[in-house]
Amino acid sequence: MTNDELFNLISNELKTKDWKKQPFNVFNACGIEHQEMAHSAFIANLLNPEETHKCGNLFLKKFLEILKSKYKEIDISKLSNNVWVETEHNEYRYGRFDIWIMSKTDNAYMIIENKIDAGDGEKQLLNYSNFLNEKSKRFNEKRKGVLLYLTLNGRAAENNSTSDIVDLNKQNGYYSISYYREIKKWLAPFLNEDIHIQIKYAIEQYLNLIDYLCLKAHLRENIISKGALIEQAIELLKYKYLTKQEMDFIKYLIYSFERIKNNDKK
Repeated sequence: MTNDELFNLISNELKTKDWKKQPFNVFNACGIEHQEMAHSAFIANLLNPEETHKCGNLFLKKFLEILKSKYKEIDISKLSNNVWVETEHNEYRYGRFDIWIMSKTDNAYMIIENKIDAGDGEKQLLNYSNFLNEKSKRFNEKRKGVLLYLTLNGRAAENNSTSDIVDLNKQNGYYSISYYREIKKWLAPFLNEDIHIQIKYAIEQYLNLIDYLCLKAHLRENIISKGALIEQAIELLKYKYLTKQEMDFIKYLIYSFERIKNNDKK
């Protein structure tokens, strides 16, 4: 069995078992679990104080707190209230931003570039970084714009996107965040908040979706591509929605992969 065959076998097993056994999930039912625009729209809706969730800037403030706790130097003081939030915001010459947040009263901006499966565009983050720099130069200020790069596991952007010019996790560069850590850390506490039950249901289903997508990413990147040890791989599979039978099945597949890999070395 090749690496790709093993990955496909595990993925198919997860699809047929996990999702069918779980309660109804609207994201899966609509077939949008891998569509970046759908993810961006859901996140932007929560971040927008004027949207129909009627929670004001509650989601936005918590999101900014998560960012500040990870990157203390980040300047987000002017973005916690009175902002515009848009998806697919188009800036001629610079590109189209997945999520665009702009203060209505101050020179403060945030771009969130969202990546689920798609690769990076040529000079994509470089163009976004240049745009934020130009916005601040108009006011003779240091950059007030924050550029976020959101992926499932928090990976760095590809070189063709940054042109080796835009630095990772720097104020004048971009900051990486992940669905598995920052987005889950942002949304999970709201399951215990006093908000409308429909919003809670949507967040709960979205968190389950994130677990599923991250699990697939871990399988491909850590088990298949990097050949992780069995013990490490099993740690990645300890998700609440996996039954013991499913865990045993995946353990068997990983064991088979390790055995094949070891035989190939002889």
